[in-house]
Amino acid sequence: MKNLFRKFNLHQGKHGSAITIHLLPGALQKRFTDVLADGTLVLEMDIKEVSGKANQILIKYLAGLLNVAVDDIEVVAGKDGADKLVSILNQDTHILHQKIMAFIEK
Repeated sequence: MKNLFRKFNLHQGKHGSAITIHLLPGALQKRFTDVLADGTLVLEMDIKEVSGKANQILIKYLAGLLNVAVDDIEVVAGKDGADKLVSILNQDTHILHQKIMAFIEK
């Protein structure tokens, strides 16, 4: 019989935000250009094609743009496609939204 009253430890879970991004290759520079009806951010990138290497470029770009550690950003879905789900740890959703919208409106 299992001991239902055994000791266990709870651990603090990680908190952050998730954003969806659609990459458009072939641009002269990296820049957010639009927000689609479903909330997806459109990001033009100065890459030839969307590939696995684009993920690392995207992560480094977002880290610099948002002043976030590279290790706090992960492409969690869409690693090989243009549509990506990106997790950004330790970032309040409201603050992150404000930061990104400031770059879209420029």
